[in-house]
Amino acid sequence: MSFQTTKRTTQTNQDGELERVTVPKRFRACYWHDISGVWFLEVRYGARALKLNKSGATSIVVGERDKLVDTIRTVIEAVRAGELDAAIEAAAKR
Repeated sequence: MSFQTTKRTTQTNQDGELERVTVPKRFRACYWHDISGVWFLEVRYGARALKLNKSGATSIVVGERDKLVDTIRTVIEAVRAGELDAAIEAAAKR
């Protein structure tokens, strides 16, 4: 089972008339893997990736896919504890 969200948009039909239709919303995953199978997680504020350290890294090296859910839970706890407030404020200013 996969998750799919939709949005309402206006399109021109075959007769040249505008009509409201429901279309799938594009989903942009915040995680990916490289060719060697190492998984990464990117923390975003809206459309901007957060800089997580002073060197400007925007992603977390997760390692194996099995660790992805635990890493996401750790990031959620860090956000609730306010550990990413400075990075979020910096992203909001850009």
